[in-house]
Amino acid sequence: MEPRQQPMWLRIILNICGPAGLGVTLMGWVRPTIGIAVMVIGLLYVVWEVAPLIRKRGLISKAHDEPRPDAALLSAQLKLLEQIDAFIGTKDESALREIFDLPGMLKYNIKLSRRSFAPKLVSSSESKEIDRYWKGGQARIDTRFALLSKVNDRVHLEHIPGKIGIINSSAKYVESRRQLTNLSSSSLLPSTVTAALKDFEKTIEDNMTLMVESLNESFASDPRYIFESDDSSSNWYGSASGRYWARFASLREKASAVSEEIRQYLGVGVLASKQP
Repeated sequence: MEPRQQPMWLRIILNICGPAGLGVTLMGWVRPTIGIAVMVIGLLYVVWEVAPLIRKRGLISKAHDEPRPDAALLSAQLKLLEQIDAFIGTKDESALREIFDLPGMLKYNIKLSRRSFAPKLVSSSESKEIDRYWKGGQARIDTRFALLSKVNDRVHLEHIPGKIGIINSSAKYVESRRQLTNLSSSSLLPSTVTAALKDFEKTIEDNMTLMVESLNESFASDPRYIFESDDSSSNWYGSASGRYWARFASLREKASAVSEEIRQYLGVGVLASKQP
């Protein structure tokens, strides 16, 4: 038959009282320093013996016994911040424009407008090239330059003469915008980073609005802005594009603001993005 085990509370008291009593005795009969030393050693022994028992009963636990409750969340958040930095934070102005296909869309929207106003200026092969480029893209209607109405429960678009009411966005642009929206709408992001990303996203949208505005201004100034934009022998060569880029809002500036908010949140300059 196994001997009855003493309750843990009683063991703690006995372990403390023994060294404490001996320490007090030594302080009075020998030296105070010796008595204090015995009491300290006894207390350390109690901690060494009793702590495993308390931990075994689940009353305390070591910090490294299990991961912090939010470790997985912090890991996912850091991964998301790294994705944002890789997506836009480490890119220069030219690369950011390419990510959202802005140079290509401007080029082919000029061609599309030329085909709409003057079909004879566009060859059959060039027309097929235009259609291939826009495959998988989306149309963007600006009601300032086109009329929308409902006819028999369907939306009817009416073109305004001399106005470019529709421009297209490419499949590449649509996919990049989808990726950006997914990042900016994540609940894992700090609010400051989300706000900076939303501002970057707004700048992209503003530049798309500028595209239809700029093309309409070019055509209204002189149709040759559109008709002779690709003719290297014309004085109007590249003029429509030049008008757009002259008013284009910088993407690098907004991307740098996103990176700065990420660095501020992390508290360290660990990201690779240090663009001028």
